[in-house]
Amino acid sequence: MDVFLLGAGRPAHGQKPSALKHIALNTKAMDWQIHSFKSIASLDEIHYLGGYHVDAVIEDYPQLNFSVIPDWHNRSILHTLLKAPFVDRPAVITYSDTVFRNKIMEEIVSVEADVVFGIDSLWKKRFEKRPADDINSAETIEIEDASGNSRIVEFTGLVCFGEKAVQCLKGLDESSIGTTLVHLIEFLKKLGLSVRPFDVAGDWAEFNSPKDIANFILGTKADTLARLEPLVRKCHIGSQISFTFKQWEHSQKEVLEEVTATFSDDRLVVRSSSKGEDNWLSSNAGGFKSLLNVKSSNENDVLNAINTVISSYGDGHSSDDQILIQKCLQNVRMAGVVFTCGLETGSPYYRFNFDDNSQSTESVTSGTHGDLRTVIVSRLEAGQLETVEPMLVPVLDAILELENLLGFDKLDIEFAIDDKGIVHVFQVRAITVDHSNYEVDLEPIELSLNESVKRFKSSQSPHPFSYGAKTLFSNMSDWNPAEIIGARPKPLAFSLYRQLITNDIWAQQRFEYGYRDVRPYPLILSFSGQPFVDVRASLNSFIPASLPEATAKRITNAYIKILADNSQYHDKIEFDVAYTIWTPDFSKSAKRRLIPYGVTDDDILLLQESLKKVTNNALTRLHGDIQSVDQLDRRREMIIASGLPAIDKAISLLDDCKRFGTLAFSHAARAGFVATTFLKSFVAVGAMTDERRLAFLKSF
Repeated sequence: MDVFLLGAGRPAHGQKPSALKHIALNTKAMDWQIHSFKSIASLDEIHYLGGYHVDAVIEDYPQLNFSVIPDWHNRSILHTLLKAPFVDRPAVITYSDTVFRNKIMEEIVSVEADVVFGIDSLWKKRFEKRPADDINSAETIEIEDASGNSRIVEFTGLVCFGEKAVQCLKGLDESSIGTTLVHLIEFLKKLGLSVRPFDVAGDWAEFNSPKDIANFILGTKADTLARLEPLVRKCHIGSQISFTFKQWEHSQKEVLEEVTATFSDDRLVVRSSSKGEDNWLSSNAGGFKSLLNVKSSNENDVLNAINTVISSYGDGHSSDDQILIQKCLQNVRMAGVVFTCGLETGSPYYRFNFDDNSQSTESVTSGTHGDLRTVIVSRLEAGQLETVEPMLVPVLDAILELENLLGFDKLDIEFAIDDKGIVHVFQVRAITVDHSNYEVDLEPIELSLNESVKRFKSSQSPHPFSYGAKTLFSNMSDWNPAEIIGARPKPLAFSLYRQLITNDIWAQQRFEYGYRDVRPYPLILSFSGQPFVDVRASLNSFIPASLPEATAKRITNAYIKILADNSQYHDKIEFDVAYTIWTPDFSKSAKRRLIPYGVTDDDILLLQESLKKVTNNALTRLHGDIQSVDQLDRRREMIIASGLPAIDKAISLLDDCKRFGTLAFSHAARAGFVATTFLKSFVAVGAMTDERRLAFLKSF
């Protein structure tokens, strides 16, 4: 039997062909499809009919057969199918963005008919809260049920053609049929072929729908926990009872009896398990009640707790929404939530949000506790978690086990650790954000991160013309790239910023002002496309040029150590780390700040004299420093009016911008820092109130 995958068109979301979409645990959509066909066809019987980025699919799956559809971009799906290399044997065709379980494939090919097509009678409820626009865009077909009644169902794209039907397909032209597979099925029926629907009853998934995939793999939240409970070895999943609103309404007595029989004399947690919780389109985290320490032996307490949780759902609940009851964990050492990928982009990082202070199991999920911690660790270097927070290592071990058991790696997991070190898992949900627009293979991410690690390590070596045994990097220090070009700038923005200011203009301005000349070292480096200030270069550039070398070295190292111990200063190093001018409170402040870090009294006296020289010059030089901007307009007009090629004009304008514009701007900005530092100093010594300082700033 031949299998034909229809993959010529563009994907509904993202840039990758549907066959190459990452699904879970480093598997792609094509891997899942090949697995689903294994009971009906061998690899050499699988044919991919491609067009969009077909070369990438061929590169990843050279063992398959390929037919390239050259005019795919302006032709229909039916055109693609009719280009298939049919031979005289049955064939199964399906879209390249769907998957069915093996048993579905086995059953559909066993149906006696010339054409058997897969339909879904549960199409409106295939996954939780299927949105109206998704339902409206579904490909539907009208069929007659066993009673002869007509009804609308979803067409899955799965069709099995017998030998007789394949013979018909070999001679067809879509111009006389239509554009879709549904049109083809109707056409073959009119030719007299036997045509029968086969109901997959929700047992399939579309790779373009994250919620569909999650439901296909995991099932409901309660089902997932029940499935995992007997399998886990790295964590504990407590016994549970779950029931729907509908079951509670009709069988309260039976539910209460089951609670008593299951939990004996335990303390319980009665919690919501809403289909509307945490769907990441509209998060309701903490919006529904969870009641702790409910006495299982007191039937009235259990009944009231269940009704309270149900009431918290309001009027918008579904009869299929659930209540979940478990044993309430005592003696909690840590509790929290871990996301096994980046929520916004699906990036390969584990994110732990946890509380190791309050002994509460719901401080994170309820959003009511402020003293929470966050740890983020790369999937590519997950072992590094031990160096950051060893207490989380057993949690990570449990997560890795859950991912392997479920075959899914986009999970939202609630956990706790008790006083015996046992990891307890309360909830396992799928993250169902569509990350198609951010799909990137792990290989280039890993390569980029490794390059950044190498660059970071190589940057630690001492520079021949600057001081400091190591360096730090910050995205908000000095010329603050995070604010000016953003934490993730476009390459052109980053390139222009370096060209106009941070390659050399920044250092030239400091040298002209009376500080050390740190050229040729750039101020900003890129780590995986994100700009960071080399703080050692920045701090060296604030050392007065007249300062003796030994003193300059001790002061620079002190600055680096102060920032290392107080990372919160990274966006205000010119006020809370380095001394860039003399102020009335300098001596007292410098001794308090620098003496603990190895700077001597004599060093502070020398620094004071050097800073006084810089400060005296600063008070009189601004007019001369910014005069060059007057030349910009005239020179700009001359360059634009010249006969230079466009690229030469651009280079000339950029050079002028540096020489006459950004250098002057850098001087003006430095003067602004001098003024601000003076004002803060006046407040510190009591010469001015802070209210007066603010009033002055508001006056111009």
